[in-house]
Order: sequence, then C-alpha cells, then structure tokens
Amino acid sequence: MNRRRLHPFVPARQQGLSLIELMIALVVGLVFMAGVISMFLASRQSYTLGSAVARLQENGRFALDFMRPVLRLAGYTGCGGQSMWQAPSVNLLNVQTDVYNFTQAIQGYDYNSPATNVGGSYAITSETPALDTSASDWSPALPATIWSAISNTVIPGSDIIMIHAVTPGGIAISNFPGGGNSANVQVYNTSSLANAGLVIGTIAYVTNCSQSAVFQATNVNQSSGTVEHAVAGGIVTPGNVSAGKVSNFSLPAQLYTIQTYLYYIGRGADQGPALFVIKLTNTATLGTPQELVPDIENMQILYGVDTDGDGIANQYVAASGIANWAAANIVSVRLGLLIRSNNNVVPAMTPTALDVDGVAVTPPPNPGATTTRRLHRVFVETIAVRNHVP
Repeated sequence: MNRRRLHPFVPARQQGLSLIELMIALVVGLVFMAGVISMFLASRQSYTLGSAVARLQENGRFALDFMRPVLRLAGYTGCGGQSMWQAPSVNLLNVQTDVYNFTQAIQGYDYNSPATNVGGSYAITSETPALDTSASDWSPALPATIWSAISNTVIPGSDIIMIHAVTPGGIAISNFPGGGNSANVQVYNTSSLANAGLVIGTIAYVTNCSQSAVFQATNVNQSSGTVEHAVAGGIVTPGNVSAGKVSNFSLPAQLYTIQTYLYYIGRGADQGPALFVIKLTNTATLGTPQELVPDIENMQILYGVDTDGDGIANQYVAASGIANWAAANIVSVRLGLLIRSNNNVVPAMTPTALDVDGVAVTPPPNPGATTTRRLHRVFVETIAVRNHVP
C-alpha cells in the first residue's frame, strides 16, 4: 500500500512590503498624525483663548473691586448716611480746593480732547500709548496739584475721578484741652493715634454728628494722646487757616483721618495701559502713583444726579456737564471700562468701536498692522454712593 506522506503547513516568510502597501501605510500614518496634531492645536488654541478670557474677566473684576468700595464710601463721615456737605462742617485748612476740598465727596474730570461725553467717540492709536501732555485736555482742567502728581503716567482718552472720605474706624475723643481758642484734641486710647497713622501733617476730621471740622495736625503727642491743629506757617502744608474752632464741640465726638483717592488710566510697567490710583500720604501730599490692574485701555464715567431729592438718579451726565459739584447731589456713579487680553489670541480683525458708557471707543491695532488679534471686553457697573442714598 502506498502511503502519502503528510507535511505540516509552513507559511511563507514575509519578504517585505510592496510599493503599494508601503504607500498605503504612509498615508494612514500621515492621516493619523494630522488628526493628532489637529487635536493638539485645537486644544492649545482653546486653552489659550480660555486663559485669555479668564485673565480678562479677572482684570475687570479686580478693577471694579478696587473702585467699588471707595465709591460707596465717598463722603463718609462716620455718621451713618450723613455726607460731608450735609453736616454743618468747617474746613480749617489753609488751602480748601482740589485735593483738599473735603466738603465735596466726588470730583470728576472728563477727557475733552476730543470730547468723550455721551455720544462722543475716541480712537486709541497705539497699544503702548504716549503720555498726555496737557492738563487742559480734561474738563474741568486738571489742577496743578493733580497734574504734577500724575503727568509722568497718565495717558489720553480716559476720564479721571477724585473721591474724598474719612477712613473708617473713629477714635473716641476724651477732651478738648484748654478750652476757649485751644487747638488741641485729646483721645482716650493713646495707641490709637499710631494705629491710625496720625502724625504731624495728617489731615484729620472731628465730628459729633452735629458739628464737624477738617484740619491738619501740626503736633501729635503719642504719650498724652493729644493732637494739635494750630496755625503753623511753614511747618506743614497746606497748614491751617485758623485754630481752636473745635473747642466748642460737645462730646461724644470722634477723630478720624481723611483720605483722597484719584483713579485714572496710565502707562503701566509693561508700557501698556493700566488702572492707577494715587492717594494722599499721611503728611497730606499726593503720593506715588500705584498701578492696580494692567490692560485697562479706557475708562468712561457718568454721574447719577438726583434732581428731586428722592435719592434716585434722574439723569446720568459726564463730568463736563456738571457746573457746580458742591451743589450737585450725586447719588451714583456709572463706570465703564474697556479691557483687553494680555496677548494675541483671536484671528486678525479690523478694530471696531465698542460702547464704553455711551462713548464709542475704538481699540488700537497690533503694532505695525491695521488689524488686532487681542480680545476686548467692556465692563459697566453702576455703584450707589451710600452716603447720598436715604
């Protein structure tokens, strides 16, 4: 019998890829890599845009958070809702205007070159704007005291606001030593003077909520808790025009320090626009400008004026539309801020005007271009001035 010999099947070894197979493999690999790269780029772009939006919103929130409590405090005297000009008050300072006008809670300055009141327009020409060169570019014109303090940082196009208020946390007065024409105020807690930063030159405020007075300390005795406000030519600036007028105040009474805040848009450390504040030092001079929030390109401000005494704004007007700030009953302030992203995150587009509190403000193009790739957003908030609202 013939037997067929069986041999196990042995597959042929791979001898290589054909050209067609190799091309197919390359195409599949390229398609896969393109998909991976596309997903990576989309994810990166989404992350960059999301981070820019978050940073922009954060800057807007920070800017409003800095200004909101100070505006609410405007005109605060330590006597509930009684504002500075509602209380029978005497200003004993030798200079009683501008930063020392403490009978006026708010003073605004409207940019006016060109006019930026409601219905106006302004085009920002550079991402790194030049400094403004004239105090008369605002209406009313900036006083020399303010201009000299901010001229090395302020940029054109935005409004400026000045706010006066006493610093919360009064010091209980125990006595007005000497009587008659005495110019002394004595407190119970002697350490409270140092805690409040009250030194020679500090602007102080005394009130019993029936009478009030603003004066400059010419001598502070920490050990006895006594503050003197004599007429002292050359010792402090601006000095006092008279002294002793608080000696007839009845007790209880409180002693406060008083502060001036000036908010404006200036050129920041990165040469871009930023929100700045400048305040009185404890020796009554305007201090060094402080950069608060970067990338704030423009600020427009409207003032809510109550014309019928019901505590509700009847109209919102620009600073240039208020002729008598002392008489104007400003019950609210509407802030408009134009804020940009800190880098280029969107496709190039032609800058278009945005409504910033009634003013058409056009953002600047990127350097050397006619388009911008920065993201922009407008923040608007109306803030009640608590001490003017019933």
